[in-house]
Amino acid sequence: SKQSAEYPSKNLYPSVETGQVLQELFLALLFFVALMLLMYAVLYNPGFVLTLYLFIFMGMFMGLFASHEFAGEYSIKLFANSGASFISALFVVAVLAGSISFGYILVQDYVAAYHYGKGVSVFNRAGDASGAIAAISRAIDFNATDIYWRGFADVKLAELPRILTGSEAPELLQSRFQTAASDAINAAQNATRANPVDSENWKTLARIYEA
Repeated sequence: SKQSAEYPSKNLYPSVETGQVLQELFLALLFFVALMLLMYAVLYNPGFVLTLYLFIFMGMFMGLFASHEFAGEYSIKLFANSGASFISALFVVAVLAGSISFGYILVQDYVAAYHYGKGVSVFNRAGDASGAIAAISRAIDFNATDIYWRGFADVKLAELPRILTGSEAPELLQSRFQTAASDAINAAQNATRANPVDSENWKTLARIYEA
């Protein structure tokens, strides 16, 4: 009886190890979900609900991550010593904010270039004007440069002859043609506003008016 009182049962250890494994699996699941939501937020335009879920899962992951002692705790005493420490803290905060902003801009440029390249590839390989317009529009949502607006106008311009050879009623063909031409003109004008120095933007606008 003394031996059983002094030494705990060995059956307790498997349950402890199982609990740790479950916690680690839950932590990995939170990381995966937060990463997927973050990628979706970068590549697309999430709504309020998805953004809320993103912050919730990131908060849960960071909390569990800290509770498992994977990350240390740091504290900054702003008003402990003198004004120099406060200025140093402001400098650190400004550097962090600038780094995050610069990284966000770089990510936006990369995602915009990806969607634009996808749109150009879809149009050149399959001739899918609607798919190309959808991809280039997403690129413009992330970075409205004159190159993307000019690409949008070029696709709309190439779509005009296809509309005229359609088999729909003449009234419908005329309406589609006017809509596509108007979209092309607006896109070319946006390109000239974004970069009025580049002559290619003005040439694109002239070609649309000639069509």
